[in-house]
Amino acid sequence: ANGDVLLIIEFAPGQPSLVRVDQAGRVVTVKSVAEPGTTIAKLVAVDEGRFLLVGRQASDAVAIKVDAQGNRIWARRFDHGEAEGFVGAVALEGGGFLGVANIGKHDPALGDRVWVLRCSRDGTRDSDLILPGRNAAVTRAKDGSYALVYDEQKGSFSHDAWLQTLDA
Repeated sequence: ANGDVLLIIEFAPGQPSLVRVDQAGRVVTVKSVAEPGTTIAKLVAVDEGRFLLVGRQASDAVAIKVDAQGNRIWARRFDHGEAEGFVGAVALEGGGFLGVANIGKHDPALGDRVWVLRCSRDGTRDSDLILPGRNAAVTRAKDGSYALVYDEQKGSFSHDAWLQTLDA
């Protein structure tokens, strides 16, 4: 609201910091927001001046909610039993979020999978869905539904792109 910009910057590999820059380009605050070894993929405004950072910590998908000053409200790790990492998220009405994560390492025999998680305002997983594919992105559509775009590899050189709508 005041024109400040929030950035995620890794000053050292696996050590993301939330940097607040004012309208004149001056750094206002720098705060460490995650445990060492965390990679942040996306920063999303969620509710009432709060922000969600999603990515990977060790072999788990991680979501961290912070206030506008960068103070951690909560952090949640999501484990599906393989290597997971959030690649995107979108805010839901009421402060929750819809996150998308890649599952596992690329394995042609097993296939790539996308993990879609619906989480409440406090980061509790409400529901999830697994789809064949990878490289997912999610956005809110004009009608209030959510659009999930991902690709599904078919063999060594063939890729199919998929668009799926999801209800909140």
